[in-house]
Amino acid sequence: MRLNIGMIGYGTVGSGFIRVLRHANTQKMLRKNGITLNILAAAVRDVSKERPFPVPLTSNPSDLVDNAKVDVIVETTGAVEEIKHCAISALENGKHFVTANKKLVALHYQELMRAAEKANAQFLFEASVGGAVPIIRTLREWPLPIYSIEAVLNGTVNFMLGRMKQLGMHEPAGSKRNIFAESLAEAQSRGLAEADPLLDISGLDAAYKLAILATTASHQYVHPDKIRFRGLPTPDEIPWTPYLFLETKLNPDGEIKQLARFTVNRNDGTLNLKVQFVKVPTNTFWGKITGAQNGFVINDATYLYGEGAGALPTGFAILQDILEIATKKPVQRC
Repeated sequence: MRLNIGMIGYGTVGSGFIRVLRHANTQKMLRKNGITLNILAAAVRDVSKERPFPVPLTSNPSDLVDNAKVDVIVETTGAVEEIKHCAISALENGKHFVTANKKLVALHYQELMRAAEKANAQFLFEASVGGAVPIIRTLREWPLPIYSIEAVLNGTVNFMLGRMKQLGMHEPAGSKRNIFAESLAEAQSRGLAEADPLLDISGLDAAYKLAILATTASHQYVHPDKIRFRGLPTPDEIPWTPYLFLETKLNPDGEIKQLARFTVNRNDGTLNLKVQFVKVPTNTFWGKITGAQNGFVINDATYLYGEGAGALPTGFAILQDILEIATKKPVQRC
């Protein structure tokens, strides 16, 4: 099986995907299974910008969407309306569409899935939630009704909360050190947060991801507007001095987590969805979800966790979706 890939976007996540694809272990696995994955070109805003791996570039996504040689579109831009039209056009042209764009999936799931089903193409989005944790595939293949999901969904926020605790514990009371800004800058330098981190720290990122999980688990579309959520308070709302953070938000025996919850009322089937900050004991499953990790608990019984942010975990998830297409594995859609 040979698949030609056209990439829309070649930034942090796109580079991570190419790095995963070029890895010796990936290439060995592909050869063993008789699969060839070939990147034909990438559509980018600035074709003059230096990229980490040599790939033919174009500034026009239509060059890929309308190219009969392209079998799969991989999208990693984070844009919505422009990309929605590209996605629908690609699917209508019979191309499979793989995306890491949680906002696109959360807001336009129904339109994109209808286009995919009409064209008998695949619309896959494992990389939109959970990084390297195969949570979407797990929910799709779950054999029983799903009545609850709890999750730490945002690796950036989780990293920042842990880092602020570390910084705060070593500062004297009354310190004016801005640990919020320091932890955010470190997250950005590690590739865990975008240059504009508003989506992460506002709580919208977690809300979009929870909407995708709820849609997949409940077999009904859930719009992000149905979710109550809260993000990290900004320094304008709370002066993030180490002393205040440590005394009012954290204790040495506890951790603050941004926890997303999806539950189904078993009597009338109504859904309850929210994203909130909770304090958890350190020596528990949630307390041990550290750094940029994500964690998931399904039906209060099944636990999954792993790296949830960054170029390589997300690139790995993209590769998993492409392998699903290459092996023609049946996809259960809601």
